[in-house]
Amino acid sequence: MFRDELFSGKGPVTVWLNSPGGDCIAASQIYSMLMDYPSDVTIKIDGIAASAASVIAMAGTQVLMAP
Repeated sequence: MFRDELFSGKGPVTVWLNSPGGDCIAASQIYSMLMDYPSDVTIKIDGIAASAASVIAMAGTQVLMAP
């Protein structure tokens, strides 16, 4: 479902991320989908991106996070 929604539009996307982590395999799949996206991907960490969520955060063309 994530891939279908991601690729349903065109142009840059922004992913708001706030997660304590989770399944590393699922995070790796989301990372791969974001890396395959043909336009810019901005990741905005508005809380935490711990554990598996940090893998998703690395897929951003730009990653924004408060200090």
